[in-house]
Amino acid sequence: MKKRGLIIFIALIIALPLTVYGIRYYKNTMPQVNNEEALAMLIEYKEGLEKGYEGLQEAFETYKNDGGNEDWMTFSRDWFVSVGEAKPENIDKRMSAALERKKESLAVVDGKLLELWKEYNGNFTKGKLDEGAVEQDIMIIEGVFEKLVIE
Repeated sequence: MKKRGLIIFIALIIALPLTVYGIRYYKNTMPQVNNEEALAMLIEYKEGLEKGYEGLQEAFETYKNDGGNEDWMTFSRDWFVSVGEAKPENIDKRMSAALERKKESLAVVDGKLLELWKEYNGNFTKGKLDEGAVEQDIMIIEGVFEKLVIE
């Protein structure tokens, strides 16, 4: 009888930590979306950001020479909506580690796009443009777009 109780006790000691570890893995580590779905979301996100970047560059080149503050503000409202829609709804779900790094790179580009818009907007609202910050933002954005391969 004592031997049987000891075996049950040892089994519980072994099973309990494994159960806790399994639950933690499931809740905190295990991907919530499969690779195919994650790839589709990342491709959509990258394409949306590329489109937003191209639109921002074209608009700045167009409006900076014309001095069209109203046109710039109209563009900015539409642009913010389109860049916000570039981010897929489920992109914040956990993915595999390799895809998670790609998602983080795209999030950096998303932030840099907003910083670039802020610099360009300063040209229209304050009449000054920080060329160094603009060059750095463009270099980071284009570098990620060139080097990030999503397959």
